[in-house]
Amino acid sequence: LPIIANAGFIASGVALTLAGLGLFAGLRDVGGNIIVAALAGLTLAILGFSIAMSGFFPLPNPLHYAFGLYPVGLLAPLFIAIGYKAGGLARWVSLGGFALCVAIFVAASFGGMATEANVGLITRATSIVLFGTVAYLCWSLARRFKTAG
Repeated sequence: LPIIANAGFIASGVALTLAGLGLFAGLRDVGGNIIVAALAGLTLAILGFSIAMSGFFPLPNPLHYAFGLYPVGLLAPLFIAIGYKAGGLARWVSLGGFALCVAIFVAASFGGMATEANVGLITRATSIVLFGTVAYLCWSLARRFKTAG
């Protein structure tokens, strides 16, 4: 049922948008630069907005693609890695996740790997890497904040 998928997009998008605010606060609490923390939170919030739009405007509506904002979310792990002071392993996970997302995106967009038939699968593969990376980083930040407080 498409309504279930669309409701999932909307819920995920709202959660990611709110996570952008929490990410900003978390990076600031561990000493991250305000501009880098804001960029990390903003890119995650933009990703959430674009995913929520996918649910509010199902295909074939052109607004389903959220004005092409989804790739902005690929920058979130990069800004998290830059802003996560003394992040240790989490920084490397972030950079690895960013590199993998960019590699998939570049291969699909410019390498001709994506076709109309498989573009959804490529988007899902990128999302799995991106969500997993961001989830780990947020967990790492929360754990560090909890032990510091």
